[in-house]
Formats: sequence, C-alpha cells, structure tokens
Amino acid sequence: EEAWAKIEEFSKEYPEDTQGGLAGVQALMLAASGESRKAEDKIKSAADKKAFGPFHHTAYFIACAYAQMNQPQPAIYWLQFAAESGFPCYPLFEQDPNLNLIRKNPGFITFMAKLKVQREHYKSTLFQ
Repeated sequence: EEAWAKIEEFSKEYPEDTQGGLAGVQALMLAASGESRKAEDKIKSAADKKAFGPFHHTAYFIACAYAQMNQPQPAIYWLQFAAESGFPCYPLFEQDPNLNLIRKNPGFITFMAKLKVQREHYKSTLFQ
C-alpha cells in the first residue's frame, strides 16, 4: 500500500511520465499482484514512451513485469533492450527475485551467459 501511495504521489507530480518509468513500475506491481490484464495495459503505456530519452530502466521494469507473468519471451526481449540501451547490469539481473520465474528458460540462460562474458570483458579492460 505504501508503494502504491508513493506511485500515486509521483503520478500526480509527473503526470506526463515522459520516459514511462512510472507506468513500468505500475506494470511490475500489478503483475506481481496477479493483475495481468492491468499490467499489460501499463506495459503498453510504458512501451509507448520508448522514443523519449533514456528508456533502459523502464525496459527493465517491463521485463520484470513480463517475468512476473511468466512470459519469458517478452521478458527476455525487454531485458536485452535494457542491456543494449545502457543498462547491462548483470549482478542485478542475476539476483533480482522479480526474474525468478524465467531463470530456467533457455533464452534467459543464454542471455545471462552472454551478459556475464561482456561484464567480465569490461571488468578486465576498464578496471585494470
């Protein structure tokens, strides 16, 4: 209830939700509550903002919402989008419980393996 109250507060303060972040968080919360139809509506609203500014965090929220609804293909699509557009956060993706329902999916396993290789490469070249 506290999270919903905060989202309502932010929605009033930022009604335009230009980057879709509020709609993305709402989608995740609705999906986690079992309200798939409402979550899909919020996902559409968030996805419509893809062209406006940095969208990678919103893409991550969308991915988590789809994962909560046990829809691995769109979840993986949006995780890849998030990673490729500026949010390749392997440690978060590896541990976020919002992604637990898709962890055994072969596409998720492949995605994570590639992301881990990329992370190790960046660590070895950027942080010497």
